[in-house]
Amino acid sequence: MSNLRVIRPPARRAGAACVPILAMTANAFAEDTQRALGAGMNTHIVKPINVDVMLSTIASCVAAAR
Repeated sequence: MSNLRVIRPPARRAGAACVPILAMTANAFAEDTQRALGAGMNTHIVKPINVDVMLSTIASCVAAAR
């Protein structure tokens, strides 16, 4: 089962709309990002993880959820 299929049920739960979900994958193509966003994730980060990018992305998602 793909990670995208696993994440869908929790994203549909009541109250979960404000919980940011970030996809972290080694897939760097634009269609991979679109697939993650289409599955209900807020954003997509490519591995290997750049810590500064990751923290900035998390901060942006948290700020948007408030």
